[in-house]
Amino acid sequence: MKKSRLFVTNTLLLTATAFIIRAVGVAYNVYITGLVGERGVGIFQLVMSVYGFALTLATSGVNLAATRLCAEAQTHDEERAAMRGAFLYASLFGGGAAALLFLLADPIGRYLLADEASVISLRALSLSLPAISMGSALAGYFNARRAAVKSASAQLFEQAVRIFACIMLLKLLLPRGDMYACFAMTAGGAISEWMSFLYSFALYRWEQRKKRGNTSGRKMKELCAIAIPVALSAYARSALVCVEHLLIPYGLAKSGLGKDGALASYGVFHGMVMPLVTLPMALLSSMASLLVPELAGLNAAEDSEGMVKAAKRACGFALIFGVGCAGVMMTFAGELGELLYNSADAGKYIRIMAPLIPIMYVDHIVDSMLKGADLQLQSMRINIADSMLCVLLIYLLLPKYGIMGYAAVLYISEMINASLSITVLTGKIPFEKGMPWALIRSLLAVVGAACATRLIFSSGVILVMGRGLSLVLNILCCVFFYLLLIAALRVPESMSLPLPRITLKKRASV
Repeated sequence: MKKSRLFVTNTLLLTATAFIIRAVGVAYNVYITGLVGERGVGIFQLVMSVYGFALTLATSGVNLAATRLCAEAQTHDEERAAMRGAFLYASLFGGGAAALLFLLADPIGRYLLADEASVISLRALSLSLPAISMGSALAGYFNARRAAVKSASAQLFEQAVRIFACIMLLKLLLPRGDMYACFAMTAGGAISEWMSFLYSFALYRWEQRKKRGNTSGRKMKELCAIAIPVALSAYARSALVCVEHLLIPYGLAKSGLGKDGALASYGVFHGMVMPLVTLPMALLSSMASLLVPELAGLNAAEDSEGMVKAAKRACGFALIFGVGCAGVMMTFAGELGELLYNSADAGKYIRIMAPLIPIMYVDHIVDSMLKGADLQLQSMRINIADSMLCVLLIYLLLPKYGIMGYAAVLYISEMINASLSITVLTGKIPFEKGMPWALIRSLLAVVGAACATRLIFSSGVILVMGRGLSLVLNILCCVFFYLLLIAALRVPESMSLPLPRITLKKRASV
């Protein structure tokens, strides 16, 4: 019971933190888009696609390995040995990836990205890789220790430093053009990563100050046994994702948009629409990260019943939450696009991507459960196959269908990935009973909530008010009706989630 309460408490704390960070991030993206424009955002997203592969090289599975080994450690000595091995592993891979990106920044920027403005940004990003790699090991340790307060404070600190540094650098360098604007954003990110690592390391040392003991090299071998297979699979996956993102502007340009139009469309979709669509996923990311050590412990104890219960609750919550978010996004897509980005295209793309949200959210939770259930290699094989399919479809569809072709690629990819991942997970943890009925009832609830909200706000019951306040009230009203309807339809109960009940008992007369 104590562990269950701790899991819920940590999940709520990390959820609040992640949501604040994502919300601030979306607001920051709105501000940045206003400063550098859609094309500038497109260049930045293109640079980040290459950086994503370098980031995979730098971390190389160290987060999962540190989480698993620290969660399974029986003594402080084993825990310290695991972290010493993780730091050594992270420093080697992080330093190597940084050197590689720094040295190859010029040919990558000139020939692969075909934009010399990206060279200086890639070099700035390379300096952050050692900090991210070692910080990833520390994040794994804090997850295993259920130290949600430390993880949350580190994330908030990093976001605050990032925004402050980027805005200061943009004010100084923006007048010099796109190259320096992109450099300002990447350099601000590098500064924040180093500051975040130093902060997290100070928290780690403070926690370890009273723990004494000898360490051994045994944990380094175990760490490599977990991390290396995951890393090799992640390299292939990340390389394919990088190719995928490089092909998107190319395919859009071939569809008739031209280079600048392609970069602008790419910037709108990946820099504006997708951050908003995935914003509510922050409420699931904390649960997903904590599920890894939770299921790892249950798996080590061979507690099959506990694993089924945890999986059913996690996927049930992700499904109910995802359907609700999809309904809100689809209902208010136009208003969100106009209010946040002053863009009709953004609203159109939000509405197109909204129905995919429940699949994305459930798949996100399932991927984390696969790692906790020691099925991470199967997960990586699915992800690699998915990325190969994406690259092929992008190459074939984007030149002919443009941005709508890319939306089709995302739908095909997510549905196949989620189906395969759920099949693998249910082979070990049979939790799927009741999921189809929960989905149907959740859809009925969200449709009813959207219709009721539109009816109330279009009937003149609510007085005229500002666009922002009106949209907030609309969304809150829709959420209220959705929660009311899923409770009435007993959807949470079918997924073993707590369902609040009000019981009236007649007070006994004295």
